[in-house]
Amino acid sequence: LHYPLRRQRQMCIRDRNINVNSEFKKNNFYYVKELIPKQLTTFNTIKLNNREIININNFLLEQEKDKEYAERILQTYNKQYEEVDLNGMKSNLVSIKGNINSIELIKNINSLPNTSKIRTDYNRFNDLMNKTMSLIDDASSFYTEVNSEFKKGNFSYVKEEIPSKSTLLYDIRSNNREIEIINKFLIEEEVAVSYTHLTLPTKR
Repeated sequence: LHYPLRRQRQMCIRDRNINVNSEFKKNNFYYVKELIPKQLTTFNTIKLNNREIININNFLLEQEKDKEYAERILQTYNKQYEEVDLNGMKSNLVSIKGNINSIELIKNINSLPNTSKIRTDYNRFNDLMNKTMSLIDDASSFYTEVNSEFKKGNFSYVKEEIPSKSTLLYDIRSNNREIEIINKFLIEEEVAVSYTHLTLPTKR
């Protein structure tokens, strides 16, 4: 008794299509009237599911593209980061600052005119030092953050953020070069002043 009903519930969509047309030809209009609304609901569900499957598939394809691109630019950034050696640079800058502040010329810098090149360069040196130290801290934090986000699968973040920070390492290297030039100048000035004192003629 129950088998035909169970079979009817299990019919596939194709079977229902054939069945509904067959029943119509048999003038079984009540059956057709009852079945077609259910069939339409099924079609709508299929369309919705199909649309969702397509959307998910497109999303996964985009994710894969994002991953490939993010991986390439992350590798490039990491290589540049390692080449700059920010920890070594930071230690070197601390050493340079200590050496500069220990020379006699700088200890007596307040006695120099405001317009003197030594005073101007020393002020520029301190300004660059503060900015570069801050940039190094920013770059180190960003390096940790961007690699962490990649491991979490946040590829869009990596893809967008690395280009936005593209000048960070460049600015650090540029500042470091200028610091070294100023450092060299101040040391040469100290040597020149010391040499002048040594060669001054003695009074008789």
